[in-house]
Amino acid sequence: MKRLILSMSLVAFAFLVAFIEVWYVNYASSDAINDLSRITDLIELNEKEKAMENTEKIIEKWENSSKYFNIFLLHEEIETISENLEEINEAIKYDDINRFFQVSAKTKKRLEIIKEDEFPLLDNVL
Repeated sequence: MKRLILSMSLVAFAFLVAFIEVWYVNYASSDAINDLSRITDLIELNEKEKAMENTEKIIEKWENSSKYFNIFLLHEEIETISENLEEINEAIKYDDINRFFQVSAKTKKRLEIIKEDEFPLLDNVL
């Protein structure tokens, strides 16, 4: 009976960890996508100083989140998004709006892919 309780506890713990991981990845990715959308809106309104401030904040938030992402996700994906965020910052700094929109869209797409890949669907499991 003790083995059954122990094994059920381990299974419950594994499901809890998996749930927390999916929730955290979904939350942090959605937050980053929303922040990028706000920065895009600021660029469209020609408020580059506010966009720079927000970009620096999102880079800082992403660096804090990526510490935990590296436990669950591929390091290359996290590093690519970090590099893209730095490139967005450079594009705003040097007033390269076309590059900003290109890299911003690419980063949003990568974040969406990360969110989709972490949901325990049959496609993702197989």
